[in-house]
Amino acid sequence: MGCLLVREKQVFERTESVVTRKLGRLQKPELSTEELQHLTGLPLDEEIKCLLLFCTRGAFKERIVYNLVGSLQNRQSTQMVVGGGQVKMILDPKEKCATTCSSQVHVPHIVGLALSGDNLVAASKILAKDINDEKMTDWAIKELSGHDLKADQSVGLMFACAGRGENWYNRGHVESHLFKKYFPSSVITGFFCDGEIGLNCIPDTKTNAQISPEKKTKVRLTHWYTTILVYLGFKKPKKRDQTT
Repeated sequence: MGCLLVREKQVFERTESVVTRKLGRLQKPELSTEELQHLTGLPLDEEIKCLLLFCTRGAFKERIVYNLVGSLQNRQSTQMVVGGGQVKMILDPKEKCATTCSSQVHVPHIVGLALSGDNLVAASKILAKDINDEKMTDWAIKELSGHDLKADQSVGLMFACAGRGENWYNRGHVESHLFKKYFPSSVITGFFCDGEIGLNCIPDTKTNAQISPEKKTKVRLTHWYTTILVYLGFKKPKKRDQTT
């Protein structure tokens, strides 16, 4: 799992191997600090603003995703944005091969990217499967843009079900065009998934769903026929006084 730390004028990046053959530990509700560090390589003294997860079919299970996200969430005070999806292959940099052959496709692999920093603003929105026409999609993205997401630079990430897109709306690029309508200065990228990972999380609201292994009614993190929108805004660091 990789970690991208955004702070001051620099971007710090740490890259570890993908989480593989260790996922049996994620069958239990909450991981200890030592287990999290062993599995992810993340510096656990950082407050994560956004966690992006990408996994193969063997790891795309609600319990695995929920326990990993819940364990990371429980160690910090602020709600983190979550986005990502199921992918067909993951390249393990240590093994120098991808999980593409039939004997490997069901082997659970997860790779992640965590972002944090005082100058990072993150938000996410689920376009649920009942949002199935352009008018409803316009309203949902407009609602997201109405929150305090001001930033000097920004990027939009879109993780959409392979069953959406042109076949969903009877014409192409509906969701990306509407995102650019309300976030015109943002770069947007993403991909079509075989299953999506995410939740609704907007920083200036108090109604965000809380992730906790102890909760009887859990927030669902894995989805189908949805699009997960993730907004990442980067604020320029304040200039320091140059007085002597």
